[in-house]
Amino acid sequence: MHPICAHLLSPSDPLNPILLPNAVPDPFCSEPDLHTIFTGIQAEIAAQGTDSPYRVYIDGMLSLEHADRLARSTPAPGESTQQWITRILEARQCGIVLNHAERWADAVTRRAVKLFAPLSQQWGGAETAFELILFAGNYGYTPFGIHIDDPYTQTVHFQLSGAGKSMTLYTPDAYQQFAHGAQRYFPAQDDLPSGGTTYPMPPGSVFLLPTGWYHVGANTGFSLGAAVAISRFSPTHAALQAMRDALHTPPAWLDQTQPDITTCTQWMHTALDELTAVQTSKACFTRAVMRRPFALELDDTIAPDPDFPTQVIVQGSRLLIFCRGHRIETGMQPAKLRILQSFLGLSSSTPRILLQNEPESRPAAILALLREMGACGAVHHVPLAISNPAITVQASASALRLTL
Repeated sequence: MHPICAHLLSPSDPLNPILLPNAVPDPFCSEPDLHTIFTGIQAEIAAQGTDSPYRVYIDGMLSLEHADRLARSTPAPGESTQQWITRILEARQCGIVLNHAERWADAVTRRAVKLFAPLSQQWGGAETAFELILFAGNYGYTPFGIHIDDPYTQTVHFQLSGAGKSMTLYTPDAYQQFAHGAQRYFPAQDDLPSGGTTYPMPPGSVFLLPTGWYHVGANTGFSLGAAVAISRFSPTHAALQAMRDALHTPPAWLDQTQPDITTCTQWMHTALDELTAVQTSKACFTRAVMRRPFALELDDTIAPDPDFPTQVIVQGSRLLIFCRGHRIETGMQPAKLRILQSFLGLSSSTPRILLQNEPESRPAAILALLREMGACGAVHHVPLAISNPAITVQASASALRLTL
């Protein structure tokens, strides 16, 4: 277990910062990993026309123009991340933040899943959330100054390369001595206010920023870092989040499309079951992985994802499958469920073998379902797979319960 996880799980007060030199796992986030992220972002924007996910600060000011420039380009062959950013942003003083990088950073996210697995296992899927964040630039002080994060989140910083950086922390009482009523942000000047504690973070260091501290980062040259923001919620907060998710759409039982759900209590239990399933399927990270094309034929050898366990919920006539944060809904058929259960319990198989003992199933429908699961990142061709997680099959409080 990484010392940071041991500290967060210890019965002692976990609210003190920790700086660990030479503690970044190798590998954690390499140059090829970064290039994969940048390429994925460019491809997604080209295909979907979405806005740039980067936050780019030029000379301390947020710049949508420069964020768009980054999102529509990738490093040239042999070009490092620093060289690419310097070229695209014309050597300007810059700060770059990429939130929810788990959407494009498959390899890095898998390493983070293994690193922080003790936390999600002990705290529970519906009450835990991770977010992968990238930081880059030669920004001096954090562009938005001395600030505090939300009250649920602790952040583990991994200083990857470059000039290194430092983090200066203030207690709430120390912050109020100079902030004069400013609640969350205070500009960082050339000389920081007194009362803080500064932690130097050379490349290779890991720093735990606990919740409840005001803080500001600083560097004197280009630095590159990653972070995992760790949020731990109460059971009440998880239930409220399930309620918010449920209220995004009206209860389907009102128009009789879900005849097995007949009360608001059943509806809310179903929403909480689905929240837990979707969180577990993406190993508690906040965003679903980017969908990718996935070709599959009857004799292709495939395997379930080894790190992100597919979740299955039976709700009456519906079969809900949660794949790395994506939700697939299909009709509930016993043969289909048996094939799915069989596949998720094997190290590898082919669609043809899975269909051998299910003469009532339709090969085209099973292929379509497996292709959709593959597009969502839950099925891989065997050269990309390592091992197999156990299937989790659960029935919601309002579901028709089956013995599997």
